[in-house]
Amino acid sequence: MINLPNLIKWESDFLKNLLHQGKSDNSLKSYRLDFECLHQYLETIPHEQIKDFNAEVLNDFNNFLEKKYPKINSRRRKLQTLRLFFDFLIEKNLFPSNPIKNIASAPKKLLPPSPVKYPIIFQMNELLKQSFKEETSRVQKYVLVRNQCLLRLIYHAGLSVSLISQIKVSDLLFNNDSLRVLISPPKKDPYSIPLPDAQFFQFYIEQLSEYKLDELSNHLIFHANAHKIIKGGLSPRGIEEIFKKLSEKIKSPVTPRKIRQSCIIRWIIEGQSPVNIKDWMGVAPSYSLSAFHKYIKEQKSQEQEKDYLDYKILNYEL
Repeated sequence: MINLPNLIKWESDFLKNLLHQGKSDNSLKSYRLDFECLHQYLETIPHEQIKDFNAEVLNDFNNFLEKKYPKINSRRRKLQTLRLFFDFLIEKNLFPSNPIKNIASAPKKLLPPSPVKYPIIFQMNELLKQSFKEETSRVQKYVLVRNQCLLRLIYHAGLSVSLISQIKVSDLLFNNDSLRVLISPPKKDPYSIPLPDAQFFQFYIEQLSEYKLDELSNHLIFHANAHKIIKGGLSPRGIEEIFKKLSEKIKSPVTPRKIRQSCIIRWIIEGQSPVNIKDWMGVAPSYSLSAFHKYIKEQKSQEQEKDYLDYKILNYEL
């Protein structure tokens, strides 16, 4: 039986379980917002109807979502959270079956990529390099090199902010002049991605070493304020905020997601195999790259006389 006290406790247990699995702060926040949506719906129905989530209640809930969220992906996300939640309850013998499975999933709408072209990436990198040269504060110099490191991890290795926040210095695998970054997802086998800028990352690690690297718990990315490095590790939200501020400075709407898409486009243009690209993206072999190929084809037809395929490796001289 479901009642509000039980529901709130079960939701808390579910979120603790996700935290134990290594879900990021951003993911946990999204799950909480999905549960808030469920609570908003429950406030619209009599309490006695809450206990069994019958077909009538489920249809009513689906109608509630359609009115509140016009975008298919938003509704799909809410239902997927509840499917996972009830699967968790079944696993813990707290509920007999998953009622959300009676609601047909809306087809996922794939949005076309909107990558950042190389001139903007270059402009952002040049801003960071110039600021580094002009900065006199030791800590702020570290921060500026850290931000260049973030840009490279996304643009060169296609990493998401949630993965970047977990990377350790020991995950950088140097072999003579080459470099790969080791990724160890919570539920997948580890894999590595090539990085073309071993020289820069060697310089970055040297900078960290000057600040007593051991105190940073071996995290590659650190959190700092204007005066000192506070701790090793930086949350996905913190990384998003860094790029928000950078985009304001260059007056261009740049996000980590768009930079990551730029990396995928560059891999395709370079002729990397689809198998490698999917491995580096951390997606299943069945994942389709068609949206990226379509983007390239459309851009080529629109800008035949321009060098639109200008996704290049960054200059890593400091």
